[in-house]
Amino acid sequence: MRTLYRLFILLCFSSVPMFSWAAQTAQIIAVQAEAWVVRGEASYPAKVNMALQAQDQIRTGANSRVIVKLPDDSVVKLGQYAIVNLSSILPAEENQGVFSAALEVLQGAFRFTSEKPAQRDVNIKIGKSITAGIRGTDLWGSAWLNAQTVLCLLEGRVAVSSGQVNAVMDQPLDYFIVPEGQTPLPVGQLPEEKLQEWIKWTELMPEK
Repeated sequence: MRTLYRLFILLCFSSVPMFSWAAQTAQIIAVQAEAWVVRGEASYPAKVNMALQAQDQIRTGANSRVIVKLPDDSVVKLGQYAIVNLSSILPAEENQGVFSAALEVLQGAFRFTSEKPAQRDVNIKIGKSITAGIRGTDLWGSAWLNAQTVLCLLEGRVAVSSGQVNAVMDQPLDYFIVPEGQTPLPVGQLPEEKLQEWIKWTELMPEK
């Protein structure tokens, strides 16, 4: 009887995704509408408090929003139809006091934001065109926005590159655009009203 009980417990636990047992490096803190976490060959519905780890992929559906909290308390907000790879995440306590991460935004809009400065080394690849080294605390970007890849700085500093073009954005509303199949445009200043329009794409939608 005791052997059967132990077998029953083992089978129950083996059928549960190992999100809570894996080494947690990030956590979903908000979900609206349908979204999924892809880990290896499996796909799971995204849920609040779900633990994430390096190599996970997040996918959002129509009218969906997902907010992910990283180990340094910064957050990544995703809009609808986003596909984002958490390529690597290394907490500061495991990396000589410097939080390190690499994210790949294959599709959709995102916002990276933090309420406090921190020692961080975060690199984000946006679409096929832009690579950004983040030293700032607030930026917004999108892969394939009207056939172009976009990155806008809200606060802090970010080094961007696309092909042979390198630039630094260090003023609020600096933005960098790469039209599909073309060379990058020079860093410019985004009108405030356009930024406010874009930001809505990654913020939680009002409950109806």
